[in-house]
Amino acid sequence: MNLDHNPKSGSLFGVSASDYDKLSELRPEFLERFSIWEKHISLTFPNQRNLKALDLGCGNGYITLTLAKLGYQVVSIDGDQEMLKLTRNKLENEKLIGSVSLGHYFLPLPDQFVTEHENHFDLIVLSSVIEYIEKSDQLLKQCQLLLKPDGYLMISFPNKKSIYRLLERLLKNTPIFKNSYVRFQKKQYDLSDINFISISNNFTIEFTKYYALPFQRYLKYFTKSNSIDWLSTLILVKFKKK
Repeated sequence: MNLDHNPKSGSLFGVSASDYDKLSELRPEFLERFSIWEKHISLTFPNQRNLKALDLGCGNGYITLTLAKLGYQVVSIDGDQEMLKLTRNKLENEKLIGSVSLGHYFLPLPDQFVTEHENHFDLIVLSSVIEYIEKSDQLLKQCQLLLKPDGYLMISFPNKKSIYRLLERLLKNTPIFKNSYVRFQKKQYDLSDINFISISNNFTIEFTKYYALPFQRYLKYFTKSNSIDWLSTLILVKFKKK
């Protein structure tokens, strides 16, 4: 099933979707991120069936594929048609396309989608998405409406406390980051921001995890931990709807 309601493709990753997909299969930082997401998704509803998940900003489909393999019925949303094609190809290769609906929307979601899926999902995931959304507060309120009672929302946030993120902010308008994702980021987050999100949207925080060291291929020789609050570039947070 395809939920195509947007005539345009996204402008951020559309031209490099295939290159992004190739990099994500090779670079250690991507592989680490995927393994962390896979672990914590699998622990969220162990041994339960007939679960429904929403993957917002599904990108090249790795998390969608993980959810489908775990038995979820998945709705996967992206604003880039090329990314959706990559997701579809992965699902078809694994013969899992029947358990996933692909939707072409920009975020925040259209009101009609929210109305039709209110209290519908057990789990919503946003992996490296929220920092690019202009109206992120609206999107978070939509997630609250879309989740079932006691449903979970998993989000990765760029860690504002990280020294590497500080350098990004200082240098984002220089030639060093001329074609970087950094120029598209609307916000970076610390724990006070995350606590505010929890309180203002009637969530509880189940856990937080720092991960994704910068220059991981080199730093791995100096530290065995990838969870360093002043250095790790991402924070994975699991919220629960009250």
